[in-house]
Amino acid sequence: MADVSNPARPWDMAKKWSDAVVEEFFLQGDLEKLNNLAPSPNMDRDKTLQPQIAIGFQDFIVQPFVNIVSKYLTGLSEFTDYLTENRVVRVDFLIGID
Repeated sequence: MADVSNPARPWDMAKKWSDAVVEEFFLQGDLEKLNNLAPSPNMDRDKTLQPQIAIGFQDFIVQPFVNIVSKYLTGLSEFTDYLTENRVVRVDFLIGID
């Protein structure tokens, strides 16, 4: 759970980790461009938004994992609450830029 738990933390902590991961992705994309390569998916800072990456990661990796684990471990409601709250913040951001 530790490797995928950041989206299920309080917003300030989740955002801090997301910023760091996405910056690493974008730096890789920058290097790929410098070497005349097409940037890998989600690594092009000119075509990708951080909330898009975070929502995809949450929807396809974290949420399904937490749903399964929560069937066997009690006390994960705090994680699921943070996942819900943080997703709303990210979606609201994306809606605001349209």
